[in-house]
Amino acid sequence: MEKNTEVNIAFRIWNQLNQLESILWDRYRAEFLNLTIDQDDMDPLQDDSQDVDDPF
Repeated sequence: MEKNTEVNIAFRIWNQLNQLESILWDRYRAEFLNLTIDQDDMDPLQDDSQDVDDPF
């Protein structure tokens, strides 16, 4: 397959995936956010705070 054709196809797929993502978020935003909160609650080892002494 010609490289330019492959890039054009990949770009169109990427664009359609972005459109699908927007549609899904518009439809299920509250549910997705609730799932994210539930997952955070289920993982007590996850630490979202930053250590002041550790710059990384």
